[in-house]
Amino acid sequence: MKLIAGATILFLSNLYPDMTEKELIKLEATIRNKMEEIRKQRVSLRDSGIGGLMNSLKKVDEALYEKILPEYKKMAATSNIFK
Repeated sequence: MKLIAGATILFLSNLYPDMTEKELIKLEATIRNKMEEIRKQRVSLRDSGIGGLMNSLKKVDEALYEKILPEYKKMAATSNIFK
């Protein structure tokens, strides 16, 4: 799996030269941290800004987006939208 992710990042660095591997890892970590904050009800789904981050991730790395999407949908379905 690590080799595939590395190849994906290498391929994406050619398509999006401004997005480095480090920035992609940081984006994924930010999304996961926001999902955790939403689960713990520290911030609402709407106020978190996670939707925009997910859209950015989809543009940059669709494979990673598809990996995170099921977790995101599960979290969105169970989160309290009326925080």
